[in-house]
Amino acid sequence: MFELTEALSGCSSKSAPGPDHIGWDHLKRFVKKSSVTAETFLRIANGCFQHSHWPSAFKESTSVIIPKPGKPSYATPKSFRPIVLLNTLGKLIEKMISNRIQFDAVKHDVFHPNQVGGVRQRSTEDAGLYLTHIVRAGWAKGLKTSVLAFDLAQFFPSINHDVLLAVLPKLGFPPNVVKFFASYLVGRHTRYAWNIFTSPPRSADVGVGQGSALSPVLSALCLVLIMRLFELHPDRCWLLSYVDDGTLIVQSKSLDTNCLLLKKAYKVIFELFTKFALHLEHDKSEIYHFDRSHSDYNPSIDLGFAPYTGATPLKPKPFWRYLGFFFDRKL
Repeated sequence: MFELTEALSGCSSKSAPGPDHIGWDHLKRFVKKSSVTAETFLRIANGCFQHSHWPSAFKESTSVIIPKPGKPSYATPKSFRPIVLLNTLGKLIEKMISNRIQFDAVKHDVFHPNQVGGVRQRSTEDAGLYLTHIVRAGWAKGLKTSVLAFDLAQFFPSINHDVLLAVLPKLGFPPNVVKFFASYLVGRHTRYAWNIFTSPPRSADVGVGQGSALSPVLSALCLVLIMRLFELHPDRCWLLSYVDDGTLIVQSKSLDTNCLLLKKAYKVIFELFTKFALHLEHDKSEIYHFDRSHSDYNPSIDLGFAPYTGATPLKPKPFWRYLGFFFDRKL
């Protein structure tokens, strides 16, 4: 019962309801005023896991199409953001399951130490402190640090179900959990809402569900094996992950050497993500060099992938914005 009340207490009463038109306020009142109702909710949640089944009612959603602010043109789909509204009782059970998986995964060291997104008790502050520590520790050894930041394209919708279901048992999850997610991931439908128009139900069986409390933890679990495989890379290179934002970090005595190391590491990570049916957005990549010397040398990098190759290399910016932090070359 504690897991139910804990999951419910953190839910905002201002959130818009899904197709069931039940808000968080309703569920909070039901649980507070009736122990029988609370016990029923708990039995439904336990039954989902015991029978490895996710009810079809919880697979229905409404996707409200919202224009992204400040776009010069709204002629392409990327100028809009779908806000997915799920049935509220299903969302509550998803939060309970997510909390349990997070607890067990952290307890048993399932996540990679360099994963700071989608993992409980880790945050953007950890990423900023980790990067700052690496840079300053390198300077103490006379080393220069360079980073290459990259984005995963459409991360949540692109997660391959077969890959995820193959990863879970390798990470130690029992068969009933794997079977539950085999049911959870399929048979989803959504209605698209645009102004006063609402579409008929459309299949939404790709990736992990947008708006779900399970999406961050499932995506983080999917990345664990990639990060462990990357550690086998022979050249010294760190990989830092925050959900769909990745950062490659290298150190050496020379920025030119750093560029060569980053190019090799980027090729390795590109091939790994491709094998896991995930794709990098090359045009969103960024390079940045940390150097406390008085030199103005700030080399570009031939990434080996368009558009940053040949005569159009990737150029470093004067300042680098990373997960809400602003870095200059000398920290």
